[in-house]
Amino acid sequence: MLKVIEKSEATIDSLADMLKRAKEAEKKATEKRREVEDIIIKAIGKKDEGSFTAKGENFSLTTTGKLTRTLDANGVQHLHGEIPEPIFERLFNYKPSLNFTELKYIQNNEPEYYNAVAQVITTKPAKTAVGFKELGE
Repeated sequence: MLKVIEKSEATIDSLADMLKRAKEAEKKATEKRREVEDIIIKAIGKKDEGSFTAKGENFSLTTTGKLTRTLDANGVQHLHGEIPEPIFERLFNYKPSLNFTELKYIQNNEPEYYNAVAQVITTKPAKTAVGFKELGE
């Protein structure tokens, strides 16, 4: 268990050491969980895609197989004439994405465009990353 320290006791080194120990414990726990998951998969099985459940007296275990599918955007364009338009439109979704480099550029250099674009963007703070580095190594 990590010791809770008062703000007045906190030093860069003590805080970094606490973070280091917490990350080491987290890494060990993750490795152990993954080992147990591998044992479970070998013991009860899995499907390539979909879930499989095994029940005991007190617990049930479920393994869920997943397949990752990616799309070759250039290849899709070549299919456009080969597949009827209604099928093509059902198969492939257009999803706008934001180019952050360009957004920052227009924010700094072309405010009139940024003001228009900003109306369709929701900005929320994300989790702040915290890292540490041992000095002298």
